[in-house]
Amino acid sequence: MKRAFMPLAAAVILLALLTLSGCTYLNVSHLDRRPWLTDTPQTISMKFWRFEFHNMPLKHGVGLQGTAYPNTELFPEWARYYDQLSFTAYLSDSTGNVVDSAEVEVLPRALGDERAIPFEFRLSPEETHASLYVSFGYRMVLAEMPWRPEKEQEGRIHLAHEGALTR
Repeated sequence: MKRAFMPLAAAVILLALLTLSGCTYLNVSHLDRRPWLTDTPQTISMKFWRFEFHNMPLKHGVGLQGTAYPNTELFPEWARYYDQLSFTAYLSDSTGNVVDSAEVEVLPRALGDERAIPFEFRLSPEETHASLYVSFGYRMVLAEMPWRPEKEQEGRIHLAHEGALTR
């Protein structure tokens, strides 16, 4: 009798996990958000980056254009390279639920080569909401030494990430 119960319990647990995974969504209520305002300069500050941007309607969807400024005073003193860097723009509803997002990858580079990094995003939310909000995320790996494809990573690295949460 116990043996028959085990596969049934496993099946129930698997079904519950599949059901829950179908209900997951991204949420940015913990991030700084700005209301969607067309052609109005706005700023969002995060721990390691400050995003200055403006929103614009497009024929199909919406666009965000701006510049990201690093808070290099918070970077480790030994950091010399952006080994990996990506920015994400999120459009959310009033509760922070993400209705669309887009990500841009920035090519690896030495710190200090550019004080600011320009960006552009195109977003196409499937649903039209009465009010949309903009927020940003980033994933950054700072490195002491540049990465070389033929070698293992040398030196220290530092990972910093802020972004949407899965709920």
